[in-house]
Amino acid sequence: MDSLKYLFSFATLAFFNICYSQVGPGGVGNSASNGLWLKADDITLANGSLVNTWTDASGNGNNATAAATEQPLFFSTSTLNNMPTVRLDGTNDQMVVNDAAILDGTSGITFITVLSLIT
Repeated sequence: MDSLKYLFSFATLAFFNICYSQVGPGGVGNSASNGLWLKADDITLANGSLVNTWTDASGNGNNATAAATEQPLFFSTSTLNNMPTVRLDGTNDQMVVNDAAILDGTSGITFITVLSLIT
């Protein structure tokens, strides 16, 4: 019975040694594989403020910026899982990210977006 216990322990340790952890924001990827990561919970504005710059959390400096007439609103309290949100009005709000080689999508690109439609 003891030998079975030792074999199980060894197999478990061997398995976990071949696993690896991520080093990017939120534990997902890294700056080489994450080209852009915009997180509303990284914004340090007051509730109801206009968002002029949204800092890229990927570590690549691909910040999103908005012209004065196109700035979306930031909400530090939200109905979306009690997390902060950036609200675009669907009319004239937009943010621009400058071109960067890592955003070209040569090896594929994945977008993950969480949204709540307000009617």
